[in-house]
Amino acid sequence: MGAAGMSDAGLRLADLLHDGDDRDTVLMVEGRQLSRAELAASADELAAALADRGVGAGQVVASCLPS
Repeated sequence: MGAAGMSDAGLRLADLLHDGDDRDTVLMVEGRQLSRAELAASADELAAALADRGVGAGQVVASCLPS
């Protein structure tokens, strides 16, 4: 088991977005809490921005995040 009792496989974003109430907190980052609805809106916004740049379904995208 990994952190917070999760399996080493972890959770997929789709699992967080579709399993539960839209008001549930599903992500905490630097003290900020995101609800399921807020996370879904952010994911949709990112998907639209990537699509505008020519990224299509099934293509791999890398992300560099601060540690």
